[in-house]
Amino acid sequence: MRRSWINGTIMDRLGARWLSRRLTRSSEPLDLFSCLQNARNILIVPNDRVGGLFFCVPACRLLRQQYPDARLSLLVRAPWATLARQLPYPDTVIEADLGKPVGSAAFLAVQQDLVSMEFDLAFCLGSDCSFRLAQLFRYASARVPIGFSREGHIPHTIEISPNDSIRYEADRIVLLLDMLGMQGDSSVRWPVNAAKVRQMSERYLDRGGPGRIVALDLSRGEGDGLAPGQIENILDRICRRGGRALVLHTQSECRLVAALLNQYGDRITPFEPEDPADAASLLPSCHTLIAGNTDLLHMGIALETPVIGLFDEEVRRWIRYGNERVKIIQASDLRAISVHQVDRELEEAFSGRSGNGRQR
Repeated sequence: MRRSWINGTIMDRLGARWLSRRLTRSSEPLDLFSCLQNARNILIVPNDRVGGLFFCVPACRLLRQQYPDARLSLLVRAPWATLARQLPYPDTVIEADLGKPVGSAAFLAVQQDLVSMEFDLAFCLGSDCSFRLAQLFRYASARVPIGFSREGHIPHTIEISPNDSIRYEADRIVLLLDMLGMQGDSSVRWPVNAAKVRQMSERYLDRGGPGRIVALDLSRGEGDGLAPGQIENILDRICRRGGRALVLHTQSECRLVAALLNQYGDRITPFEPEDPADAASLLPSCHTLIAGNTDLLHMGIALETPVIGLFDEEVRRWIRYGNERVKIIQASDLRAISVHQVDRELEEAFSGRSGNGRQR
């Protein structure tokens, strides 16, 4: 994770300093008990690190149960708004473009919209979210901001220190709500739009002939991603086992994908999701997903698609211990993972000893 992610760029820090002088917090006395008991307008801000939208599901569920008549608003990165609207708990999804510095016109437009909504409670669910998101949350001016303590940042009205003994991200979030008397489980499940899944499968997956479909995510997440040679080796093993590959990629991998398509032909189906909701409509039709620690990995887990996760960092924060749908391959460097390690997990997945994906 880049240092500027946590601490902000020079422009971010200058913008935050300018904002702190321009905006002042209310000095009116606060009846904290009354605010918590009678909240009618609540903001939920997921972490903008990988998987943040999916890890916020337990919080959305618990807050809806606790405040059935309140208005819940969910703040998400702009590309994820369509997918976020599939959740049944929030009333409103607010899009935030965090590509511009703190204090920029784009930043201020979102910040002023948030202020105008006059939130009673606001929950920041990331202990290490980006500096920009942390500042946006701070200057949303909710009556009672709630979240995790963070070194170098003005404390929230209610906050807890991240607990290293509870590593799984969703458990951390549920612990925060449990402190406020909201008890529930930390399960992360994403709703499936069956009609959209069928439509996307017919359009993209049914035209390539028989064979189990394995989704391979080329996106890099927060690290370096797989090397081209590793990608080719994995595709070789998928094809040898009679499978087909759904190659999920971004625009930056287009040249590599063109070369792969020339090499593998109709054994692979390249797909560049214009909207994450499109990827969410394809993964339920896949037998297995192979991915690093990316948003698509956490999407697949939330959709209960069997996953082979490739990690070069501590796993316990990102994957619930004992999740049988997730097979972990871990190394100190993602590019040190061998195709033999991946092939062993593919063999188990294809043999039917794991996974619930359909055979095509």
